[in-house]
Amino acid sequence: MKNRGPSGSNERIGVAVIGLGPLAGVEAVAVLRDRGEASQVRLAAVCDLHPGRLAAGQRRGQLKASDTSRDYRRVLERPDVDAVVVATPDITHARICLDALDAGKHVLLRAIDPQGHGWERTGADTVDLRQRQGVADRLRLSARRSR
Repeated sequence: MKNRGPSGSNERIGVAVIGLGPLAGVEAVAVLRDRGEASQVRLAAVCDLHPGRLAAGQRRGQLKASDTSRDYRRVLERPDVDAVVVATPDITHARICLDALDAGKHVLLRAIDPQGHGWERTGADTVDLRQRQGVADRLRLSARRSR
């Protein structure tokens, strides 16, 4: 069964952060932890390949060890995760985004590099998956500075 989000008005939306680097991932964990108490969202899980970043994300998010993973696919299997923030390196965005949409998760990408890294075919795939799964994605494009 595909994930459609919380079913009752008292349920909170479970959000996982995939990628806990020094920019977007750490910021997302802090925002979800601090503002989640007063909103309808809660930090459900964190994921990163780097053990040190994963441990720091667990501490910052005040999560149990069972709410952490080094494999994003395990996070996508969790029924309590309704949405994911993808904060990984650009080269991994396309695959994780498509896998998340295919798993019925809502997706937020903080920034992407539309000049490659698997995105050349992703546009049509993403639209098709969103329509099939009934989920939303939010792609926030950020231009890179050239020096």
